[in-house]
Amino acid sequence: MDVLYKSLEKQFSDEIMLYRSKPTYIEISHKSVSKKTAIDVLLKKCFPEISIKNIVAFGDNYNDIEMLKAVGLGVAVANANEEVLAIADKITDSNKNDGVAKMIKALF
Repeated sequence: MDVLYKSLEKQFSDEIMLYRSKPTYIEISHKSVSKKTAIDVLLKKCFPEISIKNIVAFGDNYNDIEMLKAVGLGVAVANANEEVLAIADKITDSNKNDGVAKMIKALF
């Protein structure tokens, strides 16, 4: 798996983003597409009056970092990767202990 990951990274680093969510997973997306760009599209098309700074987002893995940095409140679950925990505005309980639900209840 490491050989495949390194090969893809070397050959396509200008075009794609690679994430390792688990040792046996490789998540691949085009560099122009991310969870943050999805939020941008939804806001522009459906909710143009809402700023991304008024959005709360939850994450646990590398592919959530850009999104968590961009929104007004980026929340990591307690069992998130260290890099995600480091950039989160808040940390909630783990996903297995209903962390997202607990934070939503606390906020709203």
